[in-house]
Amino acid sequence: MRALSATGDDGLVELVRVPEPSVAAGEVLVDVQAVSVNRGELHRLTSATAGWRPGWDFAGVVADQESGTARAAGHLLPGTRVFGIADGGSWAERVAVPAARLAVIPDGLTVEWAATLPTAGLTALRTLRMAGDLAGARVLVTGAAGGVGRFAVQLARRFKAEVTAVVGRPERGEGLAALGTAEVVVGVEGVGGRIRPRPGGRRR
Repeated sequence: MRALSATGDDGLVELVRVPEPSVAAGEVLVDVQAVSVNRGELHRLTSATAGWRPGWDFAGVVADQESGTARAAGHLLPGTRVFGIADGGSWAERVAVPAARLAVIPDGLTVEWAATLPTAGLTALRTLRMAGDLAGARVLVTGAAGGVGRFAVQLARRFKAEVTAVVGRPERGEGLAALGTAEVVVGVEGVGGRIRPRPGGRRR
C-alpha cells in the first residue's frame, strides 16, 4: 500500500510503498479516507529519521477482514464509518488500531471533519473536564484560534459557560464569535485583570 514516510530531511515526507498492516487480535483494519495534521507530528518530523511514518488522527471505513477479527471488533463491521487515533502511521491507505481507539462517525458528519476530532478535540475536552461543572462559569481560552482552542470554545459553550477567547492578532479572532465566544481579546496582556480563582475550583 502507499503511505507518507519521513525522508530524514528537515520535516519532508515522500509517498512510498510499504507492507500492508498486520491486524492483531482486538484490532480493526481501516481504509483511511481522511487525516488531520497536528503540531506534534510536524515537530517530530523535523528530527525524524528516514522511514519514520507519521499519522495520529484519521477517519475512514472499516475494511473487509477475517471473520475472527471482525468478531473481536464487535459492532465495527466492514463498511462502518469510523474515526480514531493511532500511535503513528495513519498517513497511509490503511491502518490497524485497537477497536477501543475507534468511534463510529455520526450521520451528517463528513470523514474530513471527523478526522480533526481525536487529538485536538480530546485535548480540549479533558482540559475542560478538569474544571468540573462549568455551567454559569466564565472560561478564558488562550490560543483560541488554534485547533484545540476552537474545540475548547465550542465545548465550553456547550457546557453553558461564558467564554472569553484570547488570540495573538485581530485577524485570528475571525469566526470565534460564531463558535460562541462572548468576547475576543487580542494579546495576553489584555487579560491580566480578568483572571480570578474559581471558588471551589481544582488546581492540577
